Amino acid sequence: MKLGYLMVPRAEANGVPTRDTGRAQFARALGISEFYTIEPQDHAMAGQTLVSSPEQAEALRTCPELSEHRTPRVVAIDGRRQATFKPDIAANLTRPAITPEHVKANARLQQATLSVSWLNTSDLAQHWSAHVSGSTHAGVRARPEDWRIARTILVCSDTARAEAAIKSKDSPCRAYYRKMAAPGTDIDALMDECVLYGSLDTVLSDLDGIVNATSHFGTLTLVDHAWPDETLAQQSLAAISSALAPVKLRSRTAT
Repeated sequence: MKLGYLMVPRAEANGVPTRDTGRAQFARALGISEFYTIEPQDHAMAGQTLVSSPEQAEALRTCPELSEHRTPRVVAIDGRRQATFKPDIAANLTRPAITPEHVKANARLQQATLSVSWLNTSDLAQHWSAHVSGSTHAGVRARPEDWRIARTILVCSDTARAEAAIKSKDSPCRAYYRKMAAPGTDIDALMDECVLYGSLDTVLSDLDGIVNATSHFGTLTLVDHAWPDETLAQQSLAAISSALAPVKLRSRTAT
């Protein structure tokens, strides 16, 4: 099992996505081996919405290395702003999925799935069986490495500090979940179900709960946000990357 890294860029008022503050490079230095960029055609059609919400994109390009532009460059063409990408050579596509039907459709097309970060554990548990069903329909073997699960994780020994960072009025995580959730959703309850936060022991215990419910995912994709507390963000990323070293990940996903 691998670790992936997906940054949710903060969009300024003019719609231009900000570059991350270096955590993608930091993630690479920690040994995280998979990174993602939004497919160019999604930018051309959707503009700011999908630029700021990569898990809503039709497809993400999966890269083993950091690309020169982890978020799209916005340039003026004939007086109109458009997003452009430098394509990554020999990279694969991963398709975000919300429902089991999405997962099944991806498997039928023999395309990898990323189960989005705002799904609770019960929802995720249905995705593996959907992947198996779709793969069987396509006449191929279901492979765990074709399934990725996305999660926002914030490790801090002070649980109250981690919870405040996630749930505060100005939290980028709260803003993201509010945007992703259906109208009327209790955002605090949704974040409690889907965001792993608190001490390292608490986060690993919560992760074990996901592993026990799903068993077969190949990559844990860390969904990062533009946290105001940069020190906390880096410490969290370092802690979870160290705890989920490849050998430990293999033991946690052993069946």
